[in-house]
Parts: sequence; C-alpha cells; structure tokens
Amino acid sequence: MVVASLLRHYDEFCSTLGADPEQRYQQLDRHLFVATVKEKLALVGATDDIFDAWKKEVKLGFFNRNLPALAIQNFPRHLGDVTNPFHQVVMDPRCFVDQFNAMAAHYQALHSTLVQQQTTINNQTAMLQSVQRQLGATEKMHENQTQLLMQLCRQSQVSIGDTPSTLCPPTIPPVTPQQATEGDGSGSRGTGVQFTSSAKHFSVSVNSLGKNPTLADQFYFFFAERAKEGYQRDKEDPNPGDNRQLGNKFQGLKETVKFMLRFCGEFPRSPPGDPAALREWSAMLKSTASEAQKLIRQQLYPGQPQKEMLQAAMIGNKAKQIIKAQGLTDLHNDAYRTLPEMPEEMILWFGKDGQSNKRQKTS
Repeated sequence: MVVASLLRHYDEFCSTLGADPEQRYQQLDRHLFVATVKEKLALVGATDDIFDAWKKEVKLGFFNRNLPALAIQNFPRHLGDVTNPFHQVVMDPRCFVDQFNAMAAHYQALHSTLVQQQTTINNQTAMLQSVQRQLGATEKMHENQTQLLMQLCRQSQVSIGDTPSTLCPPTIPPVTPQQATEGDGSGSRGTGVQFTSSAKHFSVSVNSLGKNPTLADQFYFFFAERAKEGYQRDKEDPNPGDNRQLGNKFQGLKETVKFMLRFCGEFPRSPPGDPAALREWSAMLKSTASEAQKLIRQQLYPGQPQKEMLQAAMIGNKAKQIIKAQGLTDLHNDAYRTLPEMPEEMILWFGKDGQSNKRQKTS
C-alpha cells in the first residue's frame, strides 16, 4: 500500500516541490526523498522508463478499482497523463446520480427563467398592441374632431359686429373667364367674379352660411362662392327642388349684397387666375365686407357702436324704411351705380328686380 501510494503520488509530489515560491528545489535530486528514490531505483537496476511504467500501471489499477468512489472532477488528478483509461471500466449509472441531479436542477432553473422571460415578452407584446389600438382610436377621434370643428366654423352663428370667419374660408378653385351671355348678365368684363362651370349649386353652397350669417358673411359668400352662377345652375337643373323657397333665399342674399355695395369704395375685383394670388384676393374681399358692415352700423346707430342690428332689418323694404326713418339721404338706393369698375351688366342685374317692380306698380 505504501509503495502503491508512493508510485501514484510521486509525480504530484515532484510538481509541488517545483512550485516552491522560494525556489529551494530547482534541482530535485537534492531533496532527500527524491534522492532516496533515485538511489533505490539504481540499486534494483530500474530505468526511468520502467519507473514511469510502474507509476502508470498503479494509477490505472487504482482508478479501475475505485472509480465508483471517486469524484468526477478529480479524475485528471488520479490519472495524470494516462490516456484512454476507460477501455476496461464498467460503471453502475447510479454512480452519476449526483451529476444527474445537478443537471436536472440547472435545467429546471433555466426552464423557470425561460417561462418568466416568455411571460414578460407576452405581457409587453399585449401592452404594445393595446397602445397601438389606443393610438389608432386617438387618431380617429382627432380626425372626427377636426371635421366637427370645420363644420362648426362653417355653420357657427356670429353676431353682426364680427368679421367673416377666417378659419374655414370657402374653397376658391382657379377660374377662367367665359364669354358673356345675352340676357343673363353673367359676362366676364369686370364682374365681381369670373363664373365658371365649377361653381357649386346655390342650393348646396348656401348651407355653409348657417342660420344667422352676418352681413359681411353674406357679402363674402356671394362673390367667393359665385352664388349668382350657382343659382342659375339650380334653375337649369332638370330635377329642381323647392324653387320658390330657394328663390326667396337667393333674392334675400341679392338684396343684402346690393344694400352693402352702397357702402363699398369699389366693386370687388374678379378673382385672379393665378392660384397663388387667391389668398390675397380672399383677404381683400373680407376686408371690403367688414368695412361696409362697420359703416352700416355707424350710419344707422351713430354714437352706439355696441348696438347690434337685426339681420332682417337690412334686407329689402326693411332697409328702405330704416333709411327713410333716420333721414339718411346720403344712402340713396342707386349709390352703388357709381362704384368704380362695376360693369354695366352687373348694374342692370342688381337693378332688374327693382325696375320690374316699379313697372308692375305703374301698370
């Protein structure tokens, strides 16, 4: 047993001596134990190769007989440089129970971690999908609110003292002039707008005015939306609706515009053919409408700038009665005829109803 232990641990013992931090045994032959072993080997005539074979045989025999009791992590220390030591080894699998248990524990821990990570990923995915759905709903809500605000801007009820709404002005597409048609007064020479076939039906565009539009709103609407031509399209429609009610609306709008023209410095210019200049033209038209509305209130209610006027009082005979009652001789019915750049056909068109009424009364 002593000799077997000596042969098994001889190389390990020599390695320990060589690792001395003080380097006292750089020459191992000077160590008493090593020197004694060398002396006994020389005495029996054993060479280094024979001695190495003895050590290998002892290590392999010890390993084969005691393998079930050895720790796997200590195999290299017991075998040293022995190669293929398992060709004669037969082991009971129960020898690896501890290793199997350790592997099972590691596998369970990894599986638990995997399940937790998968749950976290699923939760994050569900949250992301929920956020995406909420974002889609928010975008849809924003779109609906924008459309609602645009409708409110077009249909809001504003007092007469306010300027025309600038949030949602009527769309004014590029226009091209047309030749004048005899008898309808819609020529292209210096008219307030250049009428085109793209004008909306008056029955459609009039809905954007709302229930109680201001004077300035009606003035702007008449020229910007080409109400004159739109009404003509309604009259030519093969399937007309309630022409009487629509005609009353248009006649009221015409009387309002005719009345406001008396307070304008000039007749509104035609819209430009260049789309880039339409914004400036629209702003000038709104300014003209606002100034005329302001002058009307100053004339009818001097010294009362905050007094509001009823819309109905500015239309038709009501306006004439107020003018007569206030003694406003400077507000002559035909004052609009002297506006600069107002074409003759528009003068005739605005005066057509009045002249026909006079003829009926005379007859």
